[in-house]
Amino acid sequence: WEEAYKDVSMTLVSLAKAADSIMGRGIKALGRQAGVVAAPHIPEVFEGQELADKLEKLQQRFRYSFDFDFEMEENGKLRFTFAQCALFQIVENETTEKVGEAVLCQLFHDFLAGLISTYSENVDYRHVDTKVEPTKKCILVFSPI
Repeated sequence: WEEAYKDVSMTLVSLAKAADSIMGRGIKALGRQAGVVAAPHIPEVFEGQELADKLEKLQQRFRYSFDFDFEMEENGKLRFTFAQCALFQIVENETTEKVGEAVLCQLFHDFLAGLISTYSENVDYRHVDTKVEPTKKCILVFSPI
């Protein structure tokens, strides 16, 4: 298992670095488009009526790798709290980048923005803030565009 984890970790880091090298500032668009493309492949999420219902279904789908809670704020912003993001340890152990700011993190943040925007149907969201706590908890904020 340790060997497999190391291989997956290095593959993810390498892919993120390669994408960043090729795309440069377009890395955000790449992550976002990946989320838009992935959304239809998680069809059970579309069964929800409201965005909160859809996010609960996404929560269930991601529970083993990206366990999160979410809050819908009055100003339309969405706050996601990842108890321990699956990428945290990879970025911490396999890169010299800062958790939350690493290329791999950026790709995931924008991937999630693409998913959310697709599921919300009428509102596009963008990732606007990341807070990383010492307890290895990551808090992401998404705002309507």
